[in-house]
Order: sequence, then structure tokens, then C-alpha cells
Amino acid sequence: MTRAWYLGLLALLLVAMSASLLLGYRQVSPLALLSWSQDAVLRHLILEYRLPRMLIAPLCGAALAVAGGLLQSLTRNPLAAPDVLGVNAAASCSVVLALYLWPELALGWLNLLAFVSALLMTQLLLWLVGPQGERHSLLRLPLLGTVLAMLFSALTQTLITLDPSTQDQALSWLTGNIAGRSLLQLLAAFPLWLLAGVLLWRLWRQLDLFYLGDSQIRTLGQDPLTLRRHGVVVASLLVAGVVAVIGPLGFVGLLVPRMARRLAAEGHRHWLPLAAVLGALLLTLADLLARFICYPEDIPAGVVTALLGGPLFLYLLYRQRGGIHDVR
Repeated sequence: MTRAWYLGLLALLLVAMSASLLLGYRQVSPLALLSWSQDAVLRHLILEYRLPRMLIAPLCGAALAVAGGLLQSLTRNPLAAPDVLGVNAAASCSVVLALYLWPELALGWLNLLAFVSALLMTQLLLWLVGPQGERHSLLRLPLLGTVLAMLFSALTQTLITLDPSTQDQALSWLTGNIAGRSLLQLLAAFPLWLLAGVLLWRLWRQLDLFYLGDSQIRTLGQDPLTLRRHGVVVASLLVAGVVAVIGPLGFVGLLVPRMARRLAAEGHRHWLPLAAVLGALLLTLADLLARFICYPEDIPAGVVTALLGGPLFLYLLYRQRGGIHDVR
């Protein structure tokens, strides 16, 4: 992919973010923005609703895409993603359990719980897979993740049923809803993403080693287990921030890295930034569609990503029905 393509995608992302600020139940013209500080109603609309959505959608989309790409590389499994491996479900369950026990718990503690749960879930999967053959691991990992995700989802639904007073809020959050989220929630998650960015920068040049097998990595003087643990921490931080802000959201971390690999040259420094841009663009567009599918009512952006990602994922499975191929 040429630099012109990157610039074109970035320009399209900026256009989508601008549309996110202007479009919705009340249309806002670009000229009206020039005097928004003098209109109390418009100022409230921009600061409390439109601006948070404009920022939350691309940041969460980019975080999910990068996390999914990392998990696919670390496990050498093209089906690895936060939702497929149950990382979303584990983080969501911990947050719902915390809200059930302590309804007034601060956002910072919710973020920490989501991170710890995502990290433990990923480490549990890697431990359950064990030091077995690569082909065997490729087949076991999605199955284990799906089973554990079902268990955590069942526990989450039980907690919601036991506490009807928070049922509506919890159900809206569990569907990946961006509407109604605040800048405070975004700022609470930002330290997790910032730390993930720093750790990813330190790990950047070593990610391509996972194109090789573990034995080849050891031959080059690196410890694959240590590298994988560092990568898991980065992915868990990214997922935890997203779950704490908008809840679990599927298909972005699964499909976007695959698209980026097809469009960009081989190597993480080529396709991982592209995955971040594509993830940001996809979730921003999904949030825009969510405002007009059942206009004037909003539907959760997670519903839109499922409606778009489900058929596409089935198509990809149909294309690869001859077998599962690891990430190269």
C-alpha cells in the first residue's frame, strides 16, 4: 500500500469524525459551530454528546484492532481476537460483578479490574493450550476461548438478573454502546492506552519474530515466552480500556487485522498502523450508522459491527473452509 493510500484513509477518518460531530438527531451545520459557545443548548449537545462520541469511537476502534492483531501474531492464530478468545467476556464480567457489589465504584477501579481480568484470561488461555504442537494449538485456542466466554457471559447475565435496578444500564453497556459515554470515562481509560503505547513501542522491533516458530526465536537469542507475555500485557491494556468505556464489542479485533494484512506489506510496522486506522474508521462509521438505522432512536454501535462483521466473517470462513492457516 502506498503512502497515498494511507493519507487517503486518514483523510476519510477525519471526514467521518467531522460527520460524527455534525450529524445525529439534531443536525449541526459547520457555520453553527463557529458560534457554539454562545448557544447554551448547542454547547451542551457538543460537549456532552457529540464530542465524546467523536473521540471515543476512533480511539476504541484503533485499540481493538491493534489488540486483535497482537493476539493473532502472539498465538499465530488468524481466529484470535478479544471477543473470540473470551477476553471481552472476562473483562465485562469483572466490571458487572464490581458494579453489582459496589455500585458507586470509581471509574479508575473499574478500569483496573477490566485490565486484570483481560490479562488473567489471556494468560489462562495460553496456559491451557500448553507447550504442544503449533497445529494443535491453532485448533484448541478458539475452542477454549469460546467455552470460557460462554461461562463468563452466563455469569454476567445471572448478575444482571439478580439486580433488576441496573439491568437497563448494564444491557446497554454490554452491547457496545457509544452513545451517552462521557469525556470523563474516556480520560479514565486513557492511562491504560498510554501505557500500552509505551510498551508496544519497546516491543515493536521484536514482533516480527513471531512469524518464526518458537525454536527459531530461541536460536536468535530471544525468549518467546517473555516476548509473548509482554505482548499479552499490551493487548490486555488495550482491551481493558475499551471495555471500561463502551463495553464488549465484537468483530473489530477479528476482521480488521486480517484486512490490514491483505492491504499492507508484510511486517508489523506496515500493517499494524494500518489496522489502527482501519479500526478507527470502521467503528466511527458504525457509530454513524447506529444513529440513522432506527432514526430518531440510537442503537448500540456493537449491534452494527455485529450486523456487518458477522456475514463478512462467515464469508472468510467459507474462503478458508479447506483448513485453518496460521498467521505468517
